[in-house]
Amino acid sequence: MPSLPRVSGREAIRALEKLGFVVRRQRGSHVILATLAIVTAAVHAGLFLLLTDTNEKFALVTIVVPFAANAEARWAPGIIGLEVMIAIAVTSALQRFFVYRSWLNAHRFAYPAVALAVGHSWLGAMANGNLALLWLAGLTVLVPTVLLSGLRFMPARFLVSLGLLTD
Repeated sequence: MPSLPRVSGREAIRALEKLGFVVRRQRGSHVILATLAIVTAAVHAGLFLLLTDTNEKFALVTIVVPFAANAEARWAPGIIGLEVMIAIAVTSALQRFFVYRSWLNAHRFAYPAVALAVGHSWLGAMANGNLALLWLAGLTVLVPTVLLSGLRFMPARFLVSLGLLTD
């Protein structure tokens, strides 16, 4: 069986536009989920500025600069992860100014950013004594996510041999 040519998303959209289709909306669940994650993380960080506990006093520097003075090391992965996610969102908004491959390579930093955020969650749960609850949530949410992310990078022929794709 001859191999099919690769068609990028942009090429497919152009071909469909020539047939009379109209692009009405490009924002999908991927963008909505990413925006929700960034906003939730930013609100999480920002609420620490409102704490009134005298033992836990946060300054803007503490929640923006990883490994700042008087900051705990467990906060750094969350800070770095959020800042990388914000940088990716900015590059996504300015995508038309980048060569697609360069933008895509930068966009792939989302994977380590999410891993850093998960590490921050684990360290925070351990420090607060909530690790059992986080462990259960992690098994429920992260295992399918990691599995699907891993399968995304597998060659199509391998996925066909496993029976996950058809020829």
